[in-house]
Amino acid sequence: MPAPVLSIAQMRAWEQSTWAAGQTEQEVIQRVGRALADRALALTRPGDPILLLAGKGHNGDDARAMQPHLPGRSVDLIEVDRPGEAQAAIAAALALRPALVVDGLFGIGLRRPLGQDWVDLIDLINRANLPVLAVDVPSGLNADTGEPWGTAIRATVTLTVGTPKPGLLATAAADWVGRLEVASDVGLHPAPPKNGLQWVLADDFSRFPPPGPRPAIRERSDIF
Repeated sequence: MPAPVLSIAQMRAWEQSTWAAGQTEQEVIQRVGRALADRALALTRPGDPILLLAGKGHNGDDARAMQPHLPGRSVDLIEVDRPGEAQAAIAAALALRPALVVDGLFGIGLRRPLGQDWVDLIDLINRANLPVLAVDVPSGLNADTGEPWGTAIRATVTLTVGTPKPGLLATAAADWVGRLEVASDVGLHPAPPKNGLQWVLADDFSRFPPPGPRPAIRERSDIF
């Protein structure tokens, strides 16, 4: 089934209905971590180094939850609470040219322009020109409008959680979002609120085209 495109406020309401139904945040985080890890494995090869950048919010929790599900990869996790203090460690890790950087710094909860220390850190990551997997939304991007809060991570792939957000579909956001994919089966329930704009999921094409006889191809002798 196509997924509705939800604003930040609608996404928060869906999360609250999920917790009220008895699902736990920790269970959802674990499922998101597994989905992210599956995507990271597909983007890398055995033996490749992966750099996880985890902020202090739930996006950081999602990145941390990836660790048990990355067999055969060399995983480096850097906790980022104060960007100025973490910058040297991140610069050193980027200099080793990991095969993939996982951006778990900020999520949809960011509602104000980034301070200069965060701008400097994100610019450092972008200048490394490495493949980046963004968790839910590229850090620094407004998920409602698609505009950066000063700057944003330039992702190769954005694996958004539950359902797309309108800002990720904005034309202006394309350079930040990269390839947009949806981790839809992460334990959020009941069904999300309906919205006019729908995003078609890959599974919607699993039986398309339908099986059936194919018309015979007739050779034409007058082509040559």
